[in-house]
Amino acid sequence: MHKEKPRLRCCFVNSNFFCTCVFNDQVLIHE
Repeated sequence: MHKEKPRLRCCFVNSNFFCTCVFNDQVLIHE
């Protein structure tokens, strides 16, 4: 299916309800 997943896959809602996306390399977030 997926050959290579995009690095920019980590997205979380801010306190301002704003979707923030960061690189997996930058932050450690459990999927």
